[in-house]
Amino acid sequence: MTLADIALNAVSRSPVLKQLAREARYAGTAVRCPCCGWQGRTFRPSCHDRPGVPDLCARCMSGPDDRALILLLKGLTDTLPLGARILDVEPTAYTRNWFDRFNQFDYRTMSASAPDVDIEGDLTSVTLTRGICNLLLLGQGVRPDQDIAALSQSVQRLMGDGGLVAVRTGDGSDAVPGPLLVRRLTDGGFTVRENDLSRRLSPEVVARYGLTRSGTFLLATPDRAPAVRAGGHAHHGHG
Repeated sequence: MTLADIALNAVSRSPVLKQLAREARYAGTAVRCPCCGWQGRTFRPSCHDRPGVPDLCARCMSGPDDRALILLLKGLTDTLPLGARILDVEPTAYTRNWFDRFNQFDYRTMSASAPDVDIEGDLTSVTLTRGICNLLLLGQGVRPDQDIAALSQSVQRLMGDGGLVAVRTGDGSDAVPGPLLVRRLTDGGFTVRENDLSRRLSPEVVARYGLTRSGTFLLATPDRAPAVRAGGHAHHGHG
């Protein structure tokens, strides 16, 4: 076995070395990942570790939707009051890492299947305090098999005065598509607006952050919601 073979074998066995090799292969400054800060000459076209997700970051493996959500949260975070209560439903490593940097918010996670969350279950199976949420994050969207009407009622109950729901739309296979979700949320008493960064930002910025194939997020506010005050304590650190 040659030294080159030994080196390749070592790289293939070590996740850290594989990551460093990826970063070296795509080194440059043309694109930037807002999730981890990596800069490179281009995003990776695809990878077996995340099948079906295009334009991956060579460092953290974020895709277009992950980066679009983090850019959206960058703007939303500045508007939240001290002690704001945030519920992240089906969180990803990217949203967890984003809120990890703050200690002024009461950030909680919920999942019906993922380990290491604060609340086990989903929005229709778990009873939470009325008007408790300042920000409800549905970064994975709404599953097609979910009862959207029941979900809308649960969300309406959770949202406080001035609260905001951010939800990803899908193509119908992994998440409910935008037009249907807008109708159901509107019928459920929400005012809904679209936030499509791939159309709202300049082509240069879209290309730099790899958002060309990112999905659309909806921002929904309840038309009538019970008042809620931000929590008096900060919660930092979560499972």
